[in-house]
Amino acid sequence: MATVVILEGDETGQELLAEALRVLQPGVTGAPLEFVAFDLSLPARTRCASAPCSRKPRTALRRGWRAGNIANPMAMILAGAAMLAYVDDPASQRASRAIYEATFHAVSRGVRTVDRGGDASTTEFTDEVIRLVRDRVGVGRRGGGQGI
Repeated sequence: MATVVILEGDETGQELLAEALRVLQPGVTGAPLEFVAFDLSLPARTRCASAPCSRKPRTALRRGWRAGNIANPMAMILAGAAMLAYVDDPASQRASRAIYEATFHAVSRGVRTVDRGGDASTTEFTDEVIRLVRDRVGVGRRGGGQGI
């Protein structure tokens, strides 16, 4: 099992981080991942004077931050896919490829956030990527995926 270390900070970027983590969940990708989060926000650093506080396995996803729900999560999602490509595990590498393909397939099908000329919210775009990843890796369905 690979461990994904999440460095959370103040609210900047938390919405995008939460969306990227939704795509990386083992229930979506089928990759054996464990999430360990470190809260590096100023209030947390004040409480824990010596080192970042670990919250295992709490993630930004569970915080429920959905600020404006208009940001484009593609870069964060693709960064997660890039990270998985380096995990020495066939399931992680399949998940990486599936995330890349699903992200670009969603855009090619017209599911786009406002900055890309569409009308999908951050969550709607991420939901579509998750659906396409599950189709590709066969997670949550009987009979498996398309094979990558």
